[in-house]
Amino acid sequence: MNRQHTTDSALEPTIRALQQLSPQSQETIATLVRQLAQREGINVPLTASSGLQTPADGIPLWLAKLRAERYSERTVHMYSYLAGRYLQKDPAPTKFGIQSYLAGRLSEVSPALVSNERKARASLFGFLHGEGLWPSNPMNGVGHVGHI
Repeated sequence: MNRQHTTDSALEPTIRALQQLSPQSQETIATLVRQLAQREGINVPLTASSGLQTPADGIPLWLAKLRAERYSERTVHMYSYLAGRYLQKDPAPTKFGIQSYLAGRLSEVSPALVSNERKARASLFGFLHGEGLWPSNPMNGVGHVGHI
């Protein structure tokens, strides 16, 4: 019997047990395995199943990226506030939901604020999707708003 087959057979009971665990427990174990693999120099790419239950879960990672790219703290705070506030109202946004929301906002607030709201969401979802943390980017095709 070759080594790969022996390893697969030894892991079968563990895999069956993992499949019966709650999604939260499965994610905890997956995170632990990723961390152990990284310690041993094994690159484990992030995927949509890498811990994000909602886009809001990725905000801390996104903010760290903005800070690393030397965005001003004022911009980081504003983007965080605008994206977080929207995701509280719509935790699973779609392109059409975002477009509808932004269009409605134009009658309530300044076009500059609506533009900042769009930029914050575009930055967040561009990051999440680009890093493989979220399966889609609902901002794709949502153009600039509020400009004449």
